[in-house]
Amino acid sequence: MIAPFNTLLILGLGSAETQSLLLLVYIVPLFFFLLNLQRLFKQISEENHKIQPALLWIAMVPLIGLLWQVVIVVKTAESLRLEFNKRNIQVDEEKPGFWIGLSYCMLFCCLIIPGLGLILGGIGLYYWVNYWVKMSDYKKMLQTENS
Repeated sequence: MIAPFNTLLILGLGSAETQSLLLLVYIVPLFFFLLNLQRLFKQISEENHKIQPALLWIAMVPLIGLLWQVVIVVKTAESLRLEFNKRNIQVDEEKPGFWIGLSYCMLFCCLIIPGLGLILGGIGLYYWVNYWVKMSDYKKMLQTENS
């Protein structure tokens, strides 16, 4: 049975090359994801920031970062709601991106479950990409409103 890469890293199993490769496959997309969120926050007025954009980068810290992403999702949804209200922009969600974001976070946390973790992690990846696209769409929406 193949353990999720988180478990390999946590338990110190697998070769150093395998761990490095798996970590790189996770870190590079995470970097660009956080960069997208930071650019989103540039479109949100500072008074509506429920989290400072610099704090987004805590998500790069192994293990802690996985849990920190829940905070990011909650605070981003709150910030977007305030900004949309301020600008009188109508969106179809009361908490923009909250449920899809929380879903990916919870599914990623399930990666440590032997056997089932890879399946749930794969589903989490799907939700993560959808959350990323949704945040990118909100960023474009706010940019258009700024123009």
